[in-house]
Amino acid sequence: MSLVTNLLDEFPIPLEIISHDSEIRGKVRLQKLVFLSQVQLGKKYDFEFEPAPLGPLSDRVNYLLGRMTELGIIEEKIKSTASGNDVYCYRITATGKKFLESAKQNKVLSKEEIKTIDSVFKKYGKMSYVELLDLVHKKYPEYHLKEVTLY
Repeated sequence: MSLVTNLLDEFPIPLEIISHDSEIRGKVRLQKLVFLSQVQLGKKYDFEFEPAPLGPLSDRVNYLLGRMTELGIIEEKIKSTASGNDVYCYRITATGKKFLESAKQNKVLSKEEIKTIDSVFKKYGKMSYVELLDLVHKKYPEYHLKEVTLY
């Protein structure tokens, strides 16, 4: 299969992840879940993840989140953690639910791809932030810039 290059074809991956919960708390968490999904899905999807202090980071995923927010497919809110830090939170909108359903009906994602993304969320989506980071850092050390630790 060829590499996906159409943004609308990439929206469903983070959107499928976001749809699994009333709210995905944390941009870093969402980045890691998209990364783990990409790893499981193989070479069809390339979100251009690069090494970063908190593990794999994709400017492309950040761009997709911005576009989906602008289009009303997701809502992004900044909330505070217990320690007073900002955390980006994401939830799917009614428009987003319709978009995702249409993507599924039009087979933008195959049933097998949806199962893969769903299994990634089921396995890793409810991990604590630190556990998720530790797991990704251990499994994919080439994406962790160890010189800087922020937690």
